Amino acid sequence: MFNIFNVIIFSIGLILCGFLYFISTKYKISEDSRIDAYALMIPFIKSKPMIPYFLLHIAWSLFIVSRDIPYSYKIFYIIVLSIMQCLAYIDIKCFLIPNKIVLPSIVLSIILSFFTSDFKNLILGGIIAFAIIFVLAIIYPQGMGGGDVKYAFLAGIVVGKKLVVYSLLSGLIIGGLISLFLMIFKLIGRKDYLPYGPNLFIATVLFILFNI
Repeated sequence: MFNIFNVIIFSIGLILCGFLYFISTKYKISEDSRIDAYALMIPFIKSKPMIPYFLLHIAWSLFIVSRDIPYSYKIFYIIVLSIMQCLAYIDIKCFLIPNKIVLPSIVLSIILSFFTSDFKNLILGGIIAFAIIFVLAIIYPQGMGGGDVKYAFLAGIVVGKKLVVYSLLSGLIIGGLISLFLMIFKLIGRKDYLPYGPNLFIATVLFILFNI
């Protein structure tokens, strides 16, 4: 299960996780957000964000490297999901998915997908996700932005065309449930909204863990 190649892949992911976390610290909590989503996190996570950030990465990356799938897929999943986690964290902090990270990440995800045996399915998943969220952003610009559209491509290319619609829908459901919970405890109002990126990341990770 944990041979030398799996250890190397896991180590690369851990190094990448550290590098991306360092990048995420450059983005400060936005003062013009409609709601400070970062302040809604429990005190431990807010005061020591590095700990839950790394623990989350270790949890899903260990599961991936332990699965009996080709190494090309393991590398693909760990790199793209690591980037998605970084972007989701930035989105929580300041309601922003920066182009300087997400655009090169899209190119990198496409390149990595070509090393898998199912790259057409993966790329098509990214295109479908991009198109769906693009339409939603036009219909509901208050809840979806350009960053969400590009971020959706990463989610889609990870899960592929067969699961992309379910993944996007699950992200919306997760966000709705979290918003409902926060409204019940009067932490946010009905007109407030939470960033979509973190919810889509959670949904994407769950679909990968249960389908590989």
